[in-house]
Amino acid sequence: MNKATFLQVLQKQIKKLPMDEQADIMAYYQEIIADGLLEDDEVTVIARLGHPKKVAREVTATFAMKELSASEGTVKDRPRKLWWVLMGIASSPIILPLAVSVIAVFIAIVAVVFAVLISYVSVFVSFIISGIGSLLLGGLVIAQDGVTAAFLIGCGLSLIGGGCLLAQPFKKLWIVCFKLIANMIQATYLKFNRKRGSNQ
Repeated sequence: MNKATFLQVLQKQIKKLPMDEQADIMAYYQEIIADGLLEDDEVTVIARLGHPKKVAREVTATFAMKELSASEGTVKDRPRKLWWVLMGIASSPIILPLAVSVIAVFIAIVAVVFAVLISYVSVFVSFIISGIGSLLLGGLVIAQDGVTAAFLIGCGLSLIGGGCLLAQPFKKLWIVCFKLIANMIQATYLKFNRKRGSNQ
């Protein structure tokens, strides 16, 4: 690929960027190529830069991150910033699969936590329901067999007591699980922010 083709493809790929940004990018790459031509031939210099579509994705992602991190802006600028963030994500071949993977892992962890919580609730609810059933059954057979009735009533009270005991730590378990999820979200957010900050 020669210089003219590289610049033409690059220009076509960055046409969604603002005009001043396009001009800066084109001037930058023209200068890079001109400097490279002082030492090597045109084909080698262009090959070192990579494919213009890849270069365009990188500069679009960089521009999107720059737009996002700009602290100035009004409420009117928010849709524009969101647009550039989406453009940056879509233009980066690495960020999109990484984001999908992180979201999938997060959803899987949340699903496992909820499954554990639901199974825990099922256990103590089943203890209480079984205890109530045993109490009722003991009450029904009390006239026929006193020993069996006493056994069933005792089992029923034990099951209800066990269910109530299991229900006590449920609130703490619920809070611990949600704190764990919140800490994971925060750690992921901080990790991405550190990476983004080091890339700038």
